[in-house]
Amino acid sequence: SRRHSRRSCQFWEDHENDVMEKYNNTDDEMRGHIDAAFGKMYALAEELASDDTMANKYKLAKQVCEHVWEVHGEHLQEFYNGLSPEVQARLDAIGQQVWGMGTVAPGER
Repeated sequence: SRRHSRRSCQFWEDHENDVMEKYNNTDDEMRGHIDAAFGKMYALAEELASDDTMANKYKLAKQVCEHVWEVHGEHLQEFYNGLSPEVQARLDAIGQQVWGMGTVAPGER
């Protein structure tokens, strides 16, 4: 799945300034939500790199994503809504790929 990380790095190269400017101009509460959500997602990525079974990874990914969305979703959505349409479109494409990975049932890989 190296392809996915390359795609998001390319995104970051193209849009880091836009996204960071928006991030730096939001209030502390919003930044706290974004930091926490990304912290959890990074931790999840590391967990998923372990040699655990696909079924366990699937369950873990589902739990973490649901938790992040439950706790931080409103703020993430608000932040996303403030980004330019171009950045949103790029994020949507990356998101669909990631969700695609997350929605392959265990054993289908």
